[in-house]
Amino acid sequence: MLPRTLSETLSNVMGVPASTAVIFMRQLREAKLLSKSGRGRAAADMTPLDAARAMVAMAATPRPFHAVEAHDQFANTKLAQHSTGGLLDTLPETDGISAVAALIERYVNGQVDQHFKTTGVTWEARASAVDLVFMVTPPVSIQFRIVVNNQLVESRNYIQEGAVAPQADLREYRRLSGRTFMALADAFNAFMREDFLSA
Repeated sequence: MLPRTLSETLSNVMGVPASTAVIFMRQLREAKLLSKSGRGRAAADMTPLDAARAMVAMAATPRPFHAVEAHDQFANTKLAQHSTGGLLDTLPETDGISAVAALIERYVNGQVDQHFKTTGVTWEARASAVDLVFMVTPPVSIQFRIVVNNQLVESRNYIQEGAVAPQADLREYRRLSGRTFMALADAFNAFMREDFLSA
């Protein structure tokens, strides 16, 4: 997938203005956090890790010039707790961004869809069955959840290491549903089909 396609996909599904999504991507690319080589057709193919980094930055802050700082906070999250068994246990324990990238890969290669078929989750419920909650007030965290019929079935939580919890109870969070991952998977798969057909 080309950087422009990733930027457009994230803009559409996350509700971020297109020009703002471009600035997010530029900030991350200049910090060497996104694949880079050439421009236009020679631009580097975006990977699930690139998509995860951009998505996390956009979820973490509305300000594109804070994209790198937001990325770095979430890159410093470590697995803190998880349920046993199921799809989410296949995600890496290293950090939250790597886990987001792995979840994108599982959507792209059909593992999430297969998991839901096996567990009997209806097609209509699949877009909302998986969600990610980004706690953006330090200590930042990413909570992966699978909720079916209003019941929490699986969860996995990555929390920022070394951050001190605030004294205030009011904390800010953002939530993304499986719809975001489905849109990314569609874009990656369309790119792979196009690449295959042009070969």
